[in-house]
Amino acid sequence: MEIDFSMSSRFQGELPSNGIRDLYQKFEQSLHALGSRTALNLYYDIGAFAESAFVDILFNQYGKAGAISFFQEIKKEYLTYIQQYTEKTSNRSMRPLELLCQRFFEKIEAYLHVFESTSNNLSPETFSWEPHKGRTRYCDVIAIDLVCKINQNVYPVSTLLPNGSILANIYHVSEITIRRTMALLNKLGVAKTVNGVGTRVISKGDSTIPRKLKELTLDDNMRTFLEALQLLAIIGGPVMRYTFPHIHQSFFKEIIHAASQSGEKRAMVDVVSAGLQAVVNCCPLAAIREIYSKITLQLLNGSVLRLEETGTEPVPGWVRIADPLLESCRSSNQDRFASAYQQLFEQNFNSTKQTLIELGVDGADGLTGF
Repeated sequence: MEIDFSMSSRFQGELPSNGIRDLYQKFEQSLHALGSRTALNLYYDIGAFAESAFVDILFNQYGKAGAISFFQEIKKEYLTYIQQYTEKTSNRSMRPLELLCQRFFEKIEAYLHVFESTSNNLSPETFSWEPHKGRTRYCDVIAIDLVCKINQNVYPVSTLLPNGSILANIYHVSEITIRRTMALLNKLGVAKTVNGVGTRVISKGDSTIPRKLKELTLDDNMRTFLEALQLLAIIGGPVMRYTFPHIHQSFFKEIIHAASQSGEKRAMVDVVSAGLQAVVNCCPLAAIREIYSKITLQLLNGSVLRLEETGTEPVPGWVRIADPLLESCRSSNQDRFASAYQQLFEQNFNSTKQTLIELGVDGADGLTGF
């Protein structure tokens, strides 16, 4: 990953002496260097709770003086890494940063492990994340995705679309949102809803459908889509590695089926979708399930780019991703599975970013690449 820390002027100047607050401020500044509103939104939604909880735990483990000293030490090493990363022109390794994170969290994990064994009667807190609050019409992006699937014969003309509860489960939204989506498909002339029967596909639509749907997806939506891909490229590998032991066999079968398809573009899209569904349904951490369900919805903004595709388009380097992924599912190789998905997410982000830059989407070139 190539992070341009110079993008954030907040890294300039001397640091104050208070190690605790400064460490979190510098981490926030690193997120600014990504150029992602989505990453910042997620950080702000969970940051206040996490910051205070981590400080309380470390004060409990080290004592006040020891905790402050620990924060100052971590901050110093963090800034040293950033400086070295910025100055180097090659061989940029994330390993020192991974080791620093491990040092920071090992005491916290030890405390939580002991705490968990003595707190069986406590109910977990519910975490809810709403990216770009108040600005998302999920029915629009779901309609775009369904039209794309209709054009690719996933839902052929004359067949019924899955019922509302099934679609609500697939897209992680309410049935009210699905009803609004069906109303939009009716308005576009590609489907017709009959009470007591369901919603039947009546047409793939004419040449005006892509234009009508593209009007629903402005530059801001494309930027949101790209930010979701970027977030996956950042956290996808570790999340897949963590979730792997908990994934049900049925999801491995779905991933294998998706990766084995002949059309490379269709296979890639389905592999990403199947992987996200595996996390949403199987990850033991409720917060991760919530985050990935919303990422799944954000990715639907990109369906408009596939409206006129057949699914057979080539994907650069697909074989180098698909073969290890298939092998890892069949041999239960956790590390190889995570590595294959990490490579897929990074490749998908980089290629999509280039496409959106060529289309002139505002802000696409400001997101840090890999």
